[in-house]
Amino acid sequence: MFAVIGSTTVDVVVHSPDRLPQVDGDEFTSNSLVFTDDPLQFMPGGNGANSACVLAALGAETALCSAVGNDPLGGMMLQWLEEVGVGLASLKQEVSESTSSTTIISAGRTRLSFHHPGALKSYARQDLPGHLPASADVLLVCSYPLLRAWRPGGYEDVLRAAHANGVVTALDIGPAVGDPVRLEELRPMLPHVDYFVCNSLELETCTGSEDLIRGMIDVADAGASNVITKLGPRGAAVLPHGGKEPSVVPGFSVQERGTVGAGDSFNAGLLYALLQGRPLLDAVRFGNAVAGLVIASPLGVMVAPTVEEVDRKLNG
Repeated sequence: MFAVIGSTTVDVVVHSPDRLPQVDGDEFTSNSLVFTDDPLQFMPGGNGANSACVLAALGAETALCSAVGNDPLGGMMLQWLEEVGVGLASLKQEVSESTSSTTIISAGRTRLSFHHPGALKSYARQDLPGHLPASADVLLVCSYPLLRAWRPGGYEDVLRAAHANGVVTALDIGPAVGDPVRLEELRPMLPHVDYFVCNSLELETCTGSEDLIRGMIDVADAGASNVITKLGPRGAAVLPHGGKEPSVVPGFSVQERGTVGAGDSFNAGLLYALLQGRPLLDAVRFGNAVAGLVIASPLGVMVAPTVEEVDRKLNG
């Protein structure tokens, strides 16, 4: 069973194929109004929910540990998660809070976002059910800067407890927003982290090093067993336990329809493959394939791939 601690957010997506509106006073003008044929979309989002949806599509038993509000957006999110088979027994519903939402306004690869934390603002370590994390096979902790009530002591406590009970632990420190995490904050918990995952911007922000290799080595020296840096279309760099230098596992060429959820899909694919007994580099390649299939889909994680579809991609 996979336990995923992370954000659960409804993404409200507005897309323009040409350009973003420009601020031009307080009236509609040719600059401030953009017409688009793409309808407004409501989609499941948040690092935790995305990862859980992809794991469920792969056939894994998954418990999402997060929070939503008692509002229409929360009801929408619960329905989505239930339909794809995500376990909801560990998902807290806050009666007095709204559901977290992110409004995404995009044009091509340019994206602006407005984020409302909602129920995630008060979600904390004490909200985790008592049987977790010991009853899980794999624990994924993500959305590190977004679950403010967890840091740093809640994260350290749950990773320590999981590791002591033989649970495979993974920590994704993204996104690098708000008050991003620094290496000194992570040092007490890294000895309890089997797989440390981030992207190159998050690694640089965390370690203060612009050099990818140096940054990954610094994280490993601080105690993390395996360090993995997501490189977007280029794939992922992997520094295995005891390794001296990372190697790059290439990504897959796909016709990209959107990048939302790509990193979360990689995490899900990586951890699923590891639990199936695949060697680390093969598991990273599996994660790359999962991420590629998700970003090639117009509905992203809502139609995440099955194991059979991922294997066809790997062997194609």
